[in-house]
Amino acid sequence: MVLSETNLETARLALRKQMTDAGGPLTMGGRETLAVPLALEKTATVITESELVSGNANNDINVYKGIVGVTSSVLMDSVHGGSDTAWFLVVPGSTKFCHDSREGMQPWTEVDEDKKTLIVGVYGRWANYTKDWRRSWGSLGDSAAYSA
Repeated sequence: MVLSETNLETARLALRKQMTDAGGPLTMGGRETLAVPLALEKTATVITESELVSGNANNDINVYKGIVGVTSSVLMDSVHGGSDTAWFLVVPGSTKFCHDSREGMQPWTEVDEDKKTLIVGVYGRWANYTKDWRRSWGSLGDSAAYSA
């Protein structure tokens, strides 16, 4: 689903209708946030921050203003191995996305006597993973249909 006002509503409903393992309602406990690459930052901001619904001559109020936040990252862009069309709706602080340090940062230095240079570096290892997909929703944003 391409990022649009209509598709954001679909994502919000899907996010809010997620259930616990026991089949009960899942509380969200926070403000929903659109996470987008830089290529979609303007579109996301227009959808969520405009006073009125963008591209609508009926002067409808924008129900997302102040309710859905926007965050963007260059690390999500295609130039860094991501996608310029994919977008995500998450509840920060309620999602179980984890970033762990597998090995702490270790500075090191090396001296090259021939060149009279000092090389300084830092080594460390990290792991990114999710413990639970709930409280998050994503779309590739490429208008393609997928089936299993």
